Amino acid sequence: MERHYDPNLIPRGSARIRCTDEKGKQRWKNPGEIVPTDKLHINKKTGLYYGMKGSPGRKSIVALKPASHVVAELVKRRSVALEQDEIFQATQRDPQSSQVLHEVMLGLIEETAVLKFEREEAERQGEATSSLSMRRVQALKAVADTWLKRKEQVSSNVIDLESDTFGALFGLISETFKQACTDSGLRSEMIDMIFAKFASALNEEWASEAKARMKRSSED
Repeated sequence: MERHYDPNLIPRGSARIRCTDEKGKQRWKNPGEIVPTDKLHINKKTGLYYGMKGSPGRKSIVALKPASHVVAELVKRRSVALEQDEIFQATQRDPQSSQVLHEVMLGLIEETAVLKFEREEAERQGEATSSLSMRRVQALKAVADTWLKRKEQVSSNVIDLESDTFGALFGLISETFKQACTDSGLRSEMIDMIFAKFASALNEEWASEAKARMKRSSED
C-alpha cells in the first residue's frame, strides 16, 4: 500500500498525525488513513509531524473510590440527605414550579431561627454577639427578598378579570356552552333564559370569589 507520509517524521509513540484535509478542516488521522490530498503539519522546532499519542476528544473522568470506610459512609449519608432535602426534591420535580421558591423561603426561615438561638446562647454565655447579629440581619433580608418574590409570583398567576384577554376567553367559553345547549335540543327561549340567569350571576360577589379561588390555587 502506497504511503502518503514519511514514517521517519512520525514522533515516537504517536498514534495519530495532525493534517488539513481537502476541505480545509484540521484532522488527527491514523497514518494509514492519510490520503494524497491531506496536508501534513510539521513542527518547525522538531522537524517532525505533530503527533498525538491518544485518541482525540476529552478524556473520560475516572470515578475515584473513597479513601476509607469512614469517608465512604459520609458520602453515603450526604447522598441520602441530598435526596431528602425539600429544595432539592422540589427543584428536581419541576424547576419552574412556585414550590421551589416556597421551599427556599422555608429554608431561610429555619436558618434565621437557628441564628437567633445561637445569638441568645452567646448572650447567655457572655460572648460577643455582633457577628451573629449581622448574619441574622442578612438572613432576615434574604427572607424578606424571597417573600417579595414569592408574593410577586403568586400575583402573576392570578388572571385579570378586567383584561381583554380574559374577555376573549370567556366569550369563547360562553359561545361553546351556548352551542352545546343548541346541540342538546334545547329550545331557543330556554337557552335565552339560561344565559339571562347566568349573566345575572356574574356580579361583584362572583368576581371576588373567582379572585379568591385563583389566589388559593396559586398558593397551593
